[in-house]
Amino acid sequence: MSHYSQSELSHVIGQIYDCAVDPELWVPTLTGIRDRMELAYVHLMIVNNDYVHTGDHPGEIVFQTQWSQQWMTELKTWYAHMPVIPIWMSADIDNPTSQLQVEDEEEMRKSPFYQGWAKPQNLRDYCHTTLVRRDGMGGAIGAATYNGRHAIDDRDRTTLCLLAPHFRRAMLIGGMLDDGRYAVQLYQELMDNITSGIIIVAQGGKLVFANTAADRLLSNGSCLSVQNNRLVFKFDHRANFARCRFAANNMSLSRHNSRAL
Repeated sequence: MSHYSQSELSHVIGQIYDCAVDPELWVPTLTGIRDRMELAYVHLMIVNNDYVHTGDHPGEIVFQTQWSQQWMTELKTWYAHMPVIPIWMSADIDNPTSQLQVEDEEEMRKSPFYQGWAKPQNLRDYCHTTLVRRDGMGGAIGAATYNGRHAIDDRDRTTLCLLAPHFRRAMLIGGMLDDGRYAVQLYQELMDNITSGIIIVAQGGKLVFANTAADRLLSNGSCLSVQNNRLVFKFDHRANFARCRFAANNMSLSRHNSRAL
């Protein structure tokens, strides 16, 4: 039994896949899961060493519900004092494993980690679910509970287990989309740094792309302009002929999905 009915679960899964397209939805989606499960915080961790992202670590991205970033940064310094870490790192994919499953709670509360990090934040238990473990890439979903709430139980683990495959697929889909966006960004930056004007048009003259140099020529409007998002040629005045000839010599004009002019 999970925290969601079948229809509610389908709705949450849909929200998770929406995050693949719009990463800004991760935080509100995780916040909804946190509130439904009455957790302290939830975070999604993605590590991809093939690409460099902004953050504390190259290739590391973390989406998390509201929590002190200072405490989360300090957590990494406590890993050596947490016996459960090797167990989490070797646990099966999609297998939620909580700290109090493998450690005695009374003994854990005496540990330097609990006294120095968990206790000051009124935290009790933490559950780690590995989503991806492959060369150069890893991912996990983590969830913590407050003191006063029961430790992570079978119902919590069932819910996280049901959601885990969808977190993983959304994460991988999002990664592929990010790669595509990155390639487009590099291509656009390359085109913008070319001093000659470059215009790409679709059938019917619909403007698809204009680099910075071409945009300046279009803004001038002496022989080329854009009306209703379509490229318009202006050869009506002889006075413009010399300008248009100069523009033509400094511009690459091509048709999208067609031959170059």
